[in-house]
Amino acid sequence: MNIQTLKRKALATLMPPPDLLPSEWADRYRRLSPESSAEPGRFEMDRTPYMREILDCIKEPEVETVWFTKSSQVAASETANNLVGYLADCDPCPIMVMQPTIEMTEDYSKDRVTPMFRDTPRLKGKIDDRKKKSGNTIRHKAFPGGLIQFVGANSAASLASRPIRALISDEVDRYPASAGKEGDPIKLARARQTTFIANRFHYATGTPTVKGYSRIEKGVQEGDMREYRVPCPRCGEHFALEFEQFQSDREKESYGQCCCPNCGDWIEEHERFEMIRDEKCGGTARWVPTKFAPASVRSYRIWAGYSPFKGWVEICDEWNEAKGDQELEKVFHNTVLGRSYAFSTADLDHEHLFRSREDYDGQSLPLGVEIITAGIDTQDNRFEIEIVAWGAGEESWSIEYLTIEGDPEKKTTRDQLDRLLADSVYRRTDGRELRIAAAFVDLGGHRTDAVYQFARGKAFRHIHASKGSNVPGQPIFARFSDQKKERVRIAIVGTDTAKEVIYSRLAKGSETSAPCHFPLSYSVEYFRGLTAEECIKKWKSGTPSVKWQKKKGEEAARNEPLDCRVYALAALRSLPMALRRLRRKEAAQAKAAKEQAPAPETQPITKAARVHDEVKPASRPAPKPSRDRGPFKRGGGWSI
Repeated sequence: MNIQTLKRKALATLMPPPDLLPSEWADRYRRLSPESSAEPGRFEMDRTPYMREILDCIKEPEVETVWFTKSSQVAASETANNLVGYLADCDPCPIMVMQPTIEMTEDYSKDRVTPMFRDTPRLKGKIDDRKKKSGNTIRHKAFPGGLIQFVGANSAASLASRPIRALISDEVDRYPASAGKEGDPIKLARARQTTFIANRFHYATGTPTVKGYSRIEKGVQEGDMREYRVPCPRCGEHFALEFEQFQSDREKESYGQCCCPNCGDWIEEHERFEMIRDEKCGGTARWVPTKFAPASVRSYRIWAGYSPFKGWVEICDEWNEAKGDQELEKVFHNTVLGRSYAFSTADLDHEHLFRSREDYDGQSLPLGVEIITAGIDTQDNRFEIEIVAWGAGEESWSIEYLTIEGDPEKKTTRDQLDRLLADSVYRRTDGRELRIAAAFVDLGGHRTDAVYQFARGKAFRHIHASKGSNVPGQPIFARFSDQKKERVRIAIVGTDTAKEVIYSRLAKGSETSAPCHFPLSYSVEYFRGLTAEECIKKWKSGTPSVKWQKKKGEEAARNEPLDCRVYALAALRSLPMALRRLRRKEAAQAKAAKEQAPAPETQPITKAARVHDEVKPASRPAPKPSRDRGPFKRGGGWSI
């Protein structure tokens, strides 16, 4: 190192930090790293001007808490990175960055923060990672005047240490309800800010999940709920973009455009880039509070409709692909709209479902049937089994509900279940034979070892022991987990999500893309069991909780039919090849229906027709969608 370099470093150490707002610092000094950005190089705040106020409001003395709910692809991650970099350079202090898990924390430190300090000239050299004696580790970084501590919300130990002034909480909806046995992780972390009365702040961000127990949604409602209002290119009036203003009907000429709620004219996608400009980059867009709240709490929401990185047509394409499938709709609401999703768990009338039974059986299945799975619930003295057939869009046909009497600990009982799964043959009306493609067996209760013994060595037949998980937002089929000691793979099943999806489909009936059919052989007791539970959502001590429990007054109804249905659906979701086949068939059916539809009449396009979409223009084709047997008791009864 030459003498000139040493002089520059010495001067940089002695010079006071620049008096800049965080957004100005990011614009002037921040450099994006190849590891964390598709476009490495200089950071430009003008590309995402809606982030300017969210970043700068931490410098307002009265603001102590910022809640920011967002979709994906809106540059929210870079906003948090800019905040860390600005504090380290211009306002050194103890900083805590909290991620959902310790593993995610370490990834964030290695893949985001370390490259930022390496590639941003103002930060280079502030953290010395090369010397072991420096005290810097993956989870702890010291710089002149402050430090960064990276913690996981699942670790109570990491949340109980030295005081911190700045707390950055990322993806708060993924946090566990409690950090070990210590309680809500956000409350534990905020307790460490107690000594910094005058200048502490908490920046919390995340993508919302399920309505009713979304942490970020609850936090945003505590603030002033600011919305980013943009000017209409036609009338000049300001309004907040919402997906409901977009034309999502592929048959319309204005597909993928936004209708101004003031003048009713259509706004094209390319005009968005000018609309989102704020005053500092030559525009008039601005954040507007919509609710009275304490001055110390700010809250913001941004979704993909504002983002320069995601097209409006692409957003509408994703909605059309997700529509009708509750899980895909949830993903769309969360990751594209930045909203929580309310599953439909309306009260179901078991007698109405009983009256809706249809005339078919396992030897006369409809032509739409492609895959058959089984869901098995384990009790102390029996196995409860439901065999379900599936078609395009996960349309389902229940085939039969059976009970195998006997203690599952006994090999004879397990052998009967094995013969059922191996020997059962079902037929469609065209004569095609179908067998059970996959089966999930519940290992909860008092017969866990027996289920392990049954499932061991049967993975090649797609027969797996399964374990329910009530983690909010858990996929219906989450993953396989190897139990080396038991020499078996178990399937992790998101039971809460599955029950919400099943109840929604039962409530909607044939209006959904996945209707449920039941044969005449099913008894009324089956339907009482299928609808025996209800979802209770509440907040306790600031922590969301969700619990499925039996309905009041339904004590006599056993819920095994619902459990069996959950495992049958999860078994289907564990078969990727089968799912692709069902999607191809669904796409083929949609294409055939479109080809058979009568062509629209050609009419002149007036201004009124363009605004209200009352005419389908023949000159513009609709845009293409974007890519991508033994001794068993049968009949759905209860006595065995």
